[in-house]
Amino acid sequence: MSVIKINFDDGTKKIELNGDSNKVLTWNPTDINFVDRYLFFIDWVQNEYIEKVEKLSTSLKSIEDYKVGTTIALGEEFNKELDKVFGEGTSKIAFGNMNPISPISNGKFLFDNFISALDPVIKESFDKFESNSEKYRKQAEQLKKSLKK
Repeated sequence: MSVIKINFDDGTKKIELNGDSNKVLTWNPTDINFVDRYLFFIDWVQNEYIEKVEKLSTSLKSIEDYKVGTTIALGEEFNKELDKVFGEGTSKIAFGNMNPISPISNGKFLFDNFISALDPVIKESFDKFESNSEKYRKQAEQLKKSLKK
């Protein structure tokens, strides 16, 4: 039996990270579920996660204050939430084995640099989604009116 293959536009987009063609995130900005997942993720980062990271950094006065495994747990928590948004393995693509709360030379955390670079791309796609949604809503209204006649 032969297999019939088809290709169609499903709205999927790809984002290449740091110019590395082996580090590509795939996502679909037209997926309503993605919109929810991403907005929940950003809200979680801004209202819960950053507070946990800041609490850790302010509570450490010396190495004796450090509880082994704390940074690992915070990194794993971030990776788990990121993978919920984009799919399993996304955090590995983005960060490799590096902890996302690692401080980077610009003074920010790795996860903050990642979100700062990613967010404008996502927001632009949301704007296009809203524009297309409005166009389809109008078409649906016209179709509904024509069917009532």
